Amino acid sequence: MLGASRRFRQNDCVHFAEIALSVALGLATSFVFFYWQFHLVVPRVRFSDKISKLPAGDVGNRYRVKYENCGSRAMIEVTLMARLRVKGVRKDLPLNWGVATIPMESITPRVASVKTSHIRHVPELELWKTEFDRTFPGDVVEHTHNGTMTLEELLSCGTSSELRVYLFAYDEFSGARKVFESKVYGVADVVEGAFEPYSLEIVPRPVVASG
Repeated sequence: MLGASRRFRQNDCVHFAEIALSVALGLATSFVFFYWQFHLVVPRVRFSDKISKLPAGDVGNRYRVKYENCGSRAMIEVTLMARLRVKGVRKDLPLNWGVATIPMESITPRVASVKTSHIRHVPELELWKTEFDRTFPGDVVEHTHNGTMTLEELLSCGTSSELRVYLFAYDEFSGARKVFESKVYGVADVVEGAFEPYSLEIVPRPVVASG
């Protein structure tokens, strides 16, 4: 009887160990799959290093950035906006930062991975729709809205400034909301020229010699 009892206990221990190992392997497998699906095989966005500047007809200019979904899955309901921060835009408040929001293109239903679509998107910064906070002087607001102030002038109207583009989208597979942000752009990042068709680079416009 004693020997049989010991064998039962040993069998129970072995059975319990097998169950524990199976549970641990199941959890580990689930974790790896979850991490792979939600952290590795996901949409990723790469922005251009420069902002393209091109003439907009007879008056004003068009300013555009370019981006690509360099991840493995598509994004849906994609929206963009740019945020401009300018320090010292008012002489009586030299340490204060003014904040302006620059709308960009309307919602893009779906942006596929560039690995399969080979498509990159070139949204425009709609300066004439810029929403300024109360820090900005009235003349800056007026000239921006009527198209007589350039982006370079906006970036230079204080003692320091920064412009960043934000992209909001949903992962088509998981439905998770994601936010991507560009580098900080400055005046030196505004380049006259159009983007190359199959990259994020700009072809600078040739300088026409006068005379």
